[in-house]
Amino acid sequence: RLDDGGFMAVSRKCTHLGCTVPWVASEKKFICPCHSSVFDIRGSVVQSPAPRPLDMFAVMIENGIVKVDTNKKTKRSTFAQSQVVYL
Repeated sequence: RLDDGGFMAVSRKCTHLGCTVPWVASEKKFICPCHSSVFDIRGSVVQSPAPRPLDMFAVMIENGIVKVDTNKKTKRSTFAQSQVVYL
C-alpha cells in the first residue's frame, strides 16, 4: 500500500540481473543484496545499476479485497500515476 492510500504490486525481480529484491522496511526501499540496485516503494530506480523500474502486476479491488494477477506482468520504463489502483 502506498502512502497516498493507493495499491500497486511490483515484482521483486531486479531489472538488472534478475536477483530477488527484498523490501527493507527500515529503509522504506527495495534493496538488491547482490548488486546494490535500490528501488522506492513505487518500484522506481533510486540507485543503479538497474536500468529501469521494477515490473508491475495487474491489481484489482473486488468487494474491498485487493487481488494481484501475477500472470499479467507489465514491463515499465517509468512510473505513471495511472499504475496505482484506489479503493
